[in-house]
Amino acid sequence: MDSPGTRFENETVSALVGARLDLLNSAWTHDLSAQITDANRQTDAPTGFPSSTESDRFEASFVTVYDSGGTDHSLTFAADYELEGFNNVLTFDDRNEAENIGFVGQYRYAGDDFDVSASLRHDINDLFEDATTFRVGAGFRVTDTTRLRASLGTGVKNPTLSALFGFFDGVFVGDPDLQPEKSTGWEVGLDQTLAARRLTVSLTYFNAELEYEIFSVFDPVTFVSSPDNRTTKSAQQGVELAGSADLGSGFTFNGAYSFLEAEENGAEGIRRPNHLASAVLDWTAKDKKASANLAVRYNGEALDDNFATFPATVETLEAYTLVNFNVRVKLIDGIYLFGRIENLLDEQYEQVFSFVSPGVNGLVGFEARF
Repeated sequence: MDSPGTRFENETVSALVGARLDLLNSAWTHDLSAQITDANRQTDAPTGFPSSTESDRFEASFVTVYDSGGTDHSLTFAADYELEGFNNVLTFDDRNEAENIGFVGQYRYAGDDFDVSASLRHDINDLFEDATTFRVGAGFRVTDTTRLRASLGTGVKNPTLSALFGFFDGVFVGDPDLQPEKSTGWEVGLDQTLAARRLTVSLTYFNAELEYEIFSVFDPVTFVSSPDNRTTKSAQQGVELAGSADLGSGFTFNGAYSFLEAEENGAEGIRRPNHLASAVLDWTAKDKKASANLAVRYNGEALDDNFATFPATVETLEAYTLVNFNVRVKLIDGIYLFGRIENLLDEQYEQVFSFVSPGVNGLVGFEARF
């Protein structure tokens, strides 16, 4: 909805540092990294609810991989640590934190005709019960040009700090008793190579189920909203057709189309379009000193709730197409110039009802390697 005079400023500082150690002729690698993000956001709303938030995150991870090379086996172990903080300055001025430690183990076998992988992750969180998730997958080459594959996995998504502790006092009240969302998904697919392996076409059927989905509950008496976990399950299934081609002269093409059916307790899910498509054209110079990328993404019609009416009504978000362009040029050894233009055609679109997304915007930067 129109909201003249409403604006926000966002200031973010991010940094990452990492190191790698290779042993046994690079058969055994070790990667250690740490990164920080500090973000401050202030919203000015003359007729609404102004806000000022401070958020920060520190992450550290260690990954070690042993790849035996000729035997096609590999083992991976990883550990990560995350500390996230959030403070609603105007409303509470009380910083809240969430701490998580995760451990991952993975085994992979990649043979000529058969491949298999299995991974296990265990998370220790100071706000929620420990969680263990997994993923298994396998592929089998039926012929020289045809491959079948399948995978099964589970996932856990913890509530955000704003959902737990609130955003606007007296308007959006947090729920510290929220439970993490849990999902189970599986897929089967077929990969077919054509034209002397210059073209690959893939067809995939996917199915996923979500439990304890977090949504907002609105009280018509107090006009206060608060998050809660659904007691019903959300289901998604669909088919994806994808293709990639080597066009020669440094050009490659990748495209995909997905048909999605998403339901929540028998009703069509909001913000879940039935049709999604993308097309990406890449070019790399023969001497590797320049590259460019043109990407087109289509997002079909979707439903969304309109909370400007009472009770809330269901609205249709119009379909939209976004075009992005990227370029990268090597100036001298170790120095690169890169640029990016997003929403090149200045498309006006909504991903959430009444919230207009950014128009055309660009970025230019330099990269130095030593």
